[in-house]
Amino acid sequence: MKRTNKHSHSLFYNQDTNVIQSIAATYIVDIVITVVLPLLAGILLYSYSHHHYLPSIIRNYIPDACWAFAFMSVICIIWQRHPPTYWVIITCISAVSYELAQYLALVSGYADVIDLVVYSLAFAYAYYLNEGLKKKYIQPIQTPSYEP
Repeated sequence: MKRTNKHSHSLFYNQDTNVIQSIAATYIVDIVITVVLPLLAGILLYSYSHHHYLPSIIRNYIPDACWAFAFMSVICIIWQRHPPTYWVIITCISAVSYELAQYLALVSGYADVIDLVVYSLAFAYAYYLNEGLKKKYIQPIQTPSYEP
């Protein structure tokens, strides 16, 4: 009786492992660049503006743009750079809902139409940037065939 190792097809196993590691590394770098860094930039700008003078456009709108960009990037990453239309609409509705909640004093803050413009621009930029990244860097995954 022939004994087989659970990795008897070690060549295929190694190729699969390399593909998985490559995909994981791509996603980690992707998340850091398009989600974590914009979130950190928004947090730092927001925190810094309370202790130092910054022009109002930077203090009031750039952190919102960073957060909106990161939000749309997460949606794009989850859906492999091409989210269904309903997810894009849900993302936009969430921004409008947040501003409406501020207007109705359900959450603290000042409702501002310019915030909606900033959110829209950041969402659009993130969507199109992520679509461009998909075309440039994300290749269809080729998996080896398993033949005994």
